[in-house]
Amino acid sequence: MSLISCGKNIERYSGVNSVVNDKNTVSSLSGEYTDLNGNIINLEQLNNKTQVIIFAQDMCAVCSEEAFEISDYVKKNGLPSVFEIRHILVESFIDDAKDWVQSHQVQWSVGIGSFEVFKNYCSSMQVPCLIIFKPNVGITFQHTGKLSAEQITREAGGW
Repeated sequence: MSLISCGKNIERYSGVNSVVNDKNTVSSLSGEYTDLNGNIINLEQLNNKTQVIIFAQDMCAVCSEEAFEISDYVKKNGLPSVFEIRHILVESFIDDAKDWVQSHQVQWSVGIGSFEVFKNYCSSMQVPCLIIFKPNVGITFQHTGKLSAEQITREAGGW
């Protein structure tokens, strides 16, 4: 059994604070997730462009707030050109992920991923967990908890 907690709940009940820049020494992405068409996406194929990957769960209130805010930002500014953004819903089902995309009006890549992939990048075991990966550098930023699009832009080096 895997245990993942929505950031707001774990902070409220256990006193654990959000983790910032607790990045692993990862020089290349690895693992896989499933896109909403059922295709397996190998993370190693994403190593050639800056990636913003947000691990979330479809029932997490904090994850939902963050997705709505990013969606609003995308509506005003378009999709980012400096990086690719993708949400990986941990231990979700494709139909639930499709509903999540529709209700949050998400225009970027969304898929479902296993607990195993999640724990390789998010040692805090909390969602939302965001990583920024840059080619030839590795993970340059990791954050557990909600981030605004402006904060993501700042950390990724542009939108």
